[in-house]
Amino acid sequence: MEQNDATSSEKLSDDEVIDLFIDGLIDKKGLDIPTEEIKQDLHEKLKNQLLTEIDRSIVAELPDDKLEELTKLASEKGELNPEIIADTVSEANLDVTNITGATMQRFAELYLNNTPNQQTEA
Repeated sequence: MEQNDATSSEKLSDDEVIDLFIDGLIDKKGLDIPTEEIKQDLHEKLKNQLLTEIDRSIVAELPDDKLEELTKLASEKGELNPEIIADTVSEANLDVTNITGATMQRFAELYLNNTPNQQTEA
């Protein structure tokens, strides 16, 4: 039976993983949220912030030549197709899983500690 649970957890989409992660953060924070609607609103805001941070982290890791390509395409077309971005990231051979994981860890630390400007000592 445990094997079935592990198998089903491997089938979670990226979106479901993010949703579970955000729900976990909200629960760990221990906020007194009066209604489900407010909780859902908080969930959506945190999810959007996290996805933005993941995107920024991935773009920050792009080699200069790939970043220049994207910038040129964006200037020419006014916007970028998500497929073009995905292809560029793929061509750059970035370890998106590690970048995403590290970004999620930083996001959780900032949210749970509520200290976005505080630097930690190494």
